[in-house]
Amino acid sequence: MNLYYLFFAVLLTSCKADTSVQKYFRYNGPGVISGTIINSLTARSGIKCASTCSLTGTSCDASRYHEATKTCELLSGHPNGDVQWINHPDWKIYTSQPISCGPGWYEYGSSCYLVVTTGTTWQVARENCSAIGAHLAVITDASENAFLVDLLNNTLNMESDIFWIGANDADVEGTFVWETMEPFTFTAYAPSQPDSSPNFNCMGMRPINGWYTDETQSYSSFLKSQQATGVTDLTNRQQSEGQGE
Repeated sequence: MNLYYLFFAVLLTSCKADTSVQKYFRYNGPGVISGTIINSLTARSGIKCASTCSLTGTSCDASRYHEATKTCELLSGHPNGDVQWINHPDWKIYTSQPISCGPGWYEYGSSCYLVVTTGTTWQVARENCSAIGAHLAVITDASENAFLVDLLNNTLNMESDIFWIGANDADVEGTFVWETMEPFTFTAYAPSQPDSSPNFNCMGMRPINGWYTDETQSYSSFLKSQQATGVTDLTNRQQSEGQGE
């Protein structure tokens, strides 16, 4: 029996309706946009600033606009750039492409999921996630669970494997808690689960029939869950038509 783990990440992008044919996206994420300033000018609005970036071509990946001073800055994105932008109430940030899931990740709503197929214990899987500011996947409703079941069953054909997720009852036997401390109200247990054996403290899911508890020292793959933080790389993203403010 193989056990895996899931990795979850919140998307960085938020888009609003726009009638312009230009490509730009209002950015409201918690991450850092890193790069090099390629121009600083004045513009009459944030939309005009974003449009200027769009018309500049591939060298401009993001723009930000200061309403009070009408300052418009254009940035070429690079993960090791000398300038880093974060959200600030005085500035409106726009990107030329949507910031979404990276290679190997699967998108659902405003979340990204990564399946890690290296078998390991629940604790090591947890530490693996924590090392990059992440946590094991937390599943809080039926639609999210259905998406993951379909992903693992039909997309990845791993319906019989078990994947670590981010719940355990190590502190109080029989009382499961999520890594994020979100309410443990939704469940999708397999028949005869959860197992009440004292050593079966860690939660996994088998796509074909539901959630299981297993021994902490069992080896499984896992599903990772990550809050979107750190440097946002605007390069090498798939370009698509976007919506601005």
